[in-house]
Amino acid sequence: MLKKRNLIFLSLLILGALLINGCGGVVVPSNYTVTFDSQGGSAISSQTVVDDGLATEPKDPTWEGYAFGGWYKESGCINSWDFVNDTVTANVTLYAKWTTANYSYTVIYNGNGSTGGTVPVDSSSPYEYGATVTVLGNTGTLVKTGYTFDGWNTAADGSGTFQAAGSTFNMGTANVTLYAQWIVIGTYTVTYNGNGNMGGVAPTDTYLYQQGESVTVLGAGNLFKPGYLFSGWNTAADGSGTFQAAGSTFNMGTANVTLYAQWTTPTYTVSFDSQGGSAVSSQAVVDGGLVTEPTVPMKTGYTFGGWYKEPECTNAWNFNTDTVTSNVTLYAKWTPLYALRDTGPAGGLIFYVKEGGYSDGWMYLEAAPASTEWTDKEWGSYGTLIGGTETGIGTGQSNTTKIVTWLNSNTDDTNGDVTEKTDRAAYLCNELVVGSGWYFLPNFDDWFLPSKDELNLMYENLKVAEVGGFATNLYWSSSEDDAYYAWVQSFVTGDQYYGVKYNTYRVRAVRAF
Repeated sequence: MLKKRNLIFLSLLILGALLINGCGGVVVPSNYTVTFDSQGGSAISSQTVVDDGLATEPKDPTWEGYAFGGWYKESGCINSWDFVNDTVTANVTLYAKWTTANYSYTVIYNGNGSTGGTVPVDSSSPYEYGATVTVLGNTGTLVKTGYTFDGWNTAADGSGTFQAAGSTFNMGTANVTLYAQWIVIGTYTVTYNGNGNMGGVAPTDTYLYQQGESVTVLGAGNLFKPGYLFSGWNTAADGSGTFQAAGSTFNMGTANVTLYAQWTTPTYTVSFDSQGGSAVSSQAVVDGGLVTEPTVPMKTGYTFGGWYKEPECTNAWNFNTDTVTSNVTLYAKWTPLYALRDTGPAGGLIFYVKEGGYSDGWMYLEAAPASTEWTDKEWGSYGTLIGGTETGIGTGQSNTTKIVTWLNSNTDDTNGDVTEKTDRAAYLCNELVVGSGWYFLPNFDDWFLPSKDELNLMYENLKVAEVGGFATNLYWSSSEDDAYYAWVQSFVTGDQYYGVKYNTYRVRAVRAF
């Protein structure tokens, strides 16, 4: 009975296996990705490896100045990967190990077809990576029949890097062979030298020129030197030779020509906008340089307040610390000498400051001191139209001159304008002299009777502010209305109206400066 049961169980196992195989249930091994992180070296392609398979050791990556030290299982490079025994059972990243290269490399000189002499031998060779190599001259007097020596090149055919005797380069990670360069006698070369450039490569002219042949000077190419501008070429590194602009031409002489890049510090223009003041000359300032503070400009009626970075004069220019990095305009700031109700030069009060500043010979209107005011004075010329007087601001002086001229020429004394002309309002103002109080300062004799609008300004800016010592009365203006009337103003209400010319009112002189 037991044997029969075992036979049935075995049959079932065999049947199950056949069913699984018939349904495609075969297990396929998994594939995994092996990634190579060169940690700064050249890139290495990843690999696809079957489960439990071996990764193929790739070609060693490179990194200038470093020696490759194998592949490791972690970025810290502690456990190395054994490409013979380590199998791949999951996605994995291998990491390159690097050590600083301590290799030495040689510099060898090659005569490159020379027919005599010996090649130089560099006694300092070999060099470590990064060391400075100074290129030797033709110390062994190499010669080549029909040719003349023209320096060295890393390629025999001159297609590599040209190295002139005395030039320097830094050693890389390979031996260097410098091949003598030869040019046919009777032909000459043009060589371009970056002359201190910090980037880019000097242009190359491979043409061999015969004596007298025209040479077109090349441009700067991609040469650059931080903080400087390329300005052309010169046959001397210090610029003391012959200058050659890019695109210019010269005729080849009887010797090879080396053209050295010329570098100049950028120069910018600093302009001074005096905003109505006297002119100030511009300055040329090098990049990063300081501006020389110029002589203070002048503007009549104003005090200079310094130079600013914008016309509105918000940010002052500091001549000790602000540097020039582009073309710039500096703007003068001006402050009026006087403000409303300030005491003027003649001891009176300022009652008007002209918008736009000084023009037509004046900027301010000053009322005479209260002590000079007259009471009970006639305007004069009753029954006669003098004519030509105006009412606007700035017309009082010319009005007064016209009135005084008429009074001086008038012969009709019907209303006392001959015998009492010196007591008329305009005449009194015209003759007024106010002393400065100082023997070394001038007296002021440029007074006049204010026009209608000037009189109103005096009322609004002084009387209303309760300064200036004005009476609560009527005051004459120099503005005539007709043969019988002239304009007056009440310093009680501020109203202006016609006053009969023979009426007597108060008079306050003013001056413009």
